[in-house]
Amino acid sequence: MLYEVTGARLLIIFIPRAYTYEDSYAYRPCGRHVAGNDTHTAFMNMFAVQSITSSVSIIYDATAEQYRLTLNNPVAKMAHRHSYMEIAPGIHDIPTKLDAVLGHSAPRVYFVAGKQGALIDSAYGQDEIADTYIEYVKSVSKARIDYIIITHAHPDHISGASILKRKTAAQTILHSAEVTDIPIDKRVNDGDVISLGGIDLEVVHTPGHNPGHICLYIRKKKILFSGDHVLAKTTTALQPPWGDMTQYIESLRKLLKYDIDLMLPAHGPPITEPRKRIEELIRHRLEREQQVFELLRNGKTTVKAITSEIYPELSGFLFAVAKGQTYAHLVKLEKEGKVYSQGEGQKATFAVRQ
Repeated sequence: MLYEVTGARLLIIFIPRAYTYEDSYAYRPCGRHVAGNDTHTAFMNMFAVQSITSSVSIIYDATAEQYRLTLNNPVAKMAHRHSYMEIAPGIHDIPTKLDAVLGHSAPRVYFVAGKQGALIDSAYGQDEIADTYIEYVKSVSKARIDYIIITHAHPDHISGASILKRKTAAQTILHSAEVTDIPIDKRVNDGDVISLGGIDLEVVHTPGHNPGHICLYIRKKKILFSGDHVLAKTTTALQPPWGDMTQYIESLRKLLKYDIDLMLPAHGPPITEPRKRIEELIRHRLEREQQVFELLRNGKTTVKAITSEIYPELSGFLFAVAKGQTYAHLVKLEKEGKVYSQGEGQKATFAVRQ
């Protein structure tokens, strides 16, 4: 995540520790459960922070930019008016403690209430955080928490599911393609509808960030919960083999077919111009792909060499993450028959197919 903070550029990239960014790609699936209060400690170790040009004491003032309402959009105006609580009737962004590393970009948990209620994502697996969600729901709604819907099985989204289920007896819901050892009560697929009695959540399968990533669409309100698929302030990390650039771009294009007035991502502020943001992300990905392709044509034949040209300021862990992004583009180009490779994974050499 790249933010401008009083003249400084702060890069924050977060990736589950279950990923191995080097060359074997023999890592375990994401969403492994860490019991009890150890979850938070383990999860916080999954992040890396690097200040590129200067140190700063605060990451991002969400209240200043959270709702930049350039549209005459009644749903967006309602989001601004309620600010981090009731975004629209029956739709709540549950206030939680700021993340020590990510600040206001910590994972968001939403509550949607009809006659029944559903949490969208579950964040961290700590008793005190789970209690915060439950108490908030009790304070704003007669609906109880009947469902815990997980957008994808990365630790910052699924780690709290088990403890919330134990405290509420809610059913956990996850896409059929997601892999986790956390018990799941119901698996869903594209087009399935989760009815809450007055509000219907339509499952929109958006693979790319993870194979079973889903968004949730409230058609009558034109609101989409976008998970990690579309974020307001940054691009989404993709790491093969679980991350797939071809699928990611296809899933972005898929969302253009939906009539969306307000998009609620799993990190950062709401998106009040959804179509514009989706088009920006598609354009960015294609421009980056062309950059990778041109560097390949100019003799940069390895993931490391290409990444060094694109991200010369990065090193260490962040450089390893960036290599994963470059590799995702190269995998896409190879699938399309534009390049070929010799070797395996990130150790392979690539060349343009004549």
